Amino acid sequence: MKHYDYMTGYKATDKDMQCHGDGSVNFQFEIGKWYKHEGEIELCKKGFHFCKYQSGPWAYYTDSGTRIFKVEAKGVVEEYIPGADLKFVCREIRLTEEIKRTGDCNAGNGNAGNGNTGNRNAGNGNTGNRNAGNGNTGDRNAGDCNAGNRNTGNRNAGDCNTGNRNAGNGNTGDRNTGDCNTGDRNAGNRNAGNGNAGDCN
Repeated sequence: MKHYDYMTGYKATDKDMQCHGDGSVNFQFEIGKWYKHEGEIELCKKGFHFCKYQSGPWAYYTDSGTRIFKVEAKGVVEEYIPGADLKFVCREIRLTEEIKRTGDCNAGNGNAGNGNTGNRNAGNGNTGNRNAGNGNTGDRNAGDCNAGNRNTGNRNAGDCNTGNRNAGNGNTGDRNTGDCNTGDRNAGNRNAGNGNAGDCN
């Protein structure tokens, strides 16, 4: 979890510049006015929410009357999850400018999917470029929710992984923390077998 004193981003409202506040109460916004949440803030529960990328709010608002605004935010908390829908919660927020809707909610070019910030993505909700899956932050991922580049599986944090949930690079198996692993659940490097904790096994 990370904390920021100040950030800029993008927020969605309905056609009347309202969004859901705590519980089911609609919160009314005006451009240029600061709003402050009293008490604790928690992602998806308490406080004002906004996205890092222009295409992000479309992951949460789908109505035809949805409006997107540039925002300034203070007292920001981030719980990082890869993807163009990366969302933050903050204590104070101000809408500064309305962004006119274009295409299928893509901020990039040549996307076949929806809600992409990068370019030439075939999936949805990608921040990088040329991703075939969904919710990728890197480039050329074939799976979903990858933070690195050129991953074939899902939820990889490194690069060039074929399996799932790898934190290192060049892994073919699953749940590897090191590099160049062929097997599964390796913590070291260049392991060919399974369950290895050391290096060069």
